[in-house]
Amino acid sequence: VRVVCSKGTYIRSLAADIGRRLGCGAYLKELRRTRSGCFSIEQCLPGDVFSAEDVREQVMNSAMSLEQACKLLQ
Repeated sequence: VRVVCSKGTYIRSLAADIGRRLGCGAYLKELRRTRSGCFSIEQCLPGDVFSAEDVREQVMNSAMSLEQACKLLQ
């Protein structure tokens, strides 16, 4: 099941509610966040390929305006 939601949504509670509604119970076997604000999982760095230059390059490519950064804090 794919859920698009805003911050503060309790996905585990949603699964339990769906299970109750179906009369069979439910829980999450796996939970994967694929997006957070303007960042997607496709923009993530693989954990096994880090060098100082790679990190510097990615940070510079991911730079955003102060206005964009402030929106993430809201």
